[in-house]
Amino acid sequence: FQFLFAAFFTLVLGLLGAVALDPPDRDKLIAFFPAAAMFFVTITAGNMVTKLANVETFIVMRSVVPIPCALLEAVALKEPWPRPISWIGLTAIVVGAAGFALQ
Repeated sequence: FQFLFAAFFTLVLGLLGAVALDPPDRDKLIAFFPAAAMFFVTITAGNMVTKLANVETFIVMRSVVPIPCALLEAVALKEPWPRPISWIGLTAIVVGAAGFALQ
């Protein structure tokens, strides 16, 4: 339901001229699929974690999600690798989440 709402809202904004929309491109959709699938897997795994572990574990796990997404974007979509400052930011988020969970 969230995806349909987001797609509909984006389409409306595009029709109103509030945002620029690119036409659908089959090759880009296929190339983006691995990253989208990985994101879906992490969300599904996160839901399972909440059934089996405490909320602190879930917070740490969700904090790590951008790392595999960044790696898959670089590998599957041939996007540039994250800059060192981005890795520092991602590391800070993970360390902060882990510190929160250990308290």
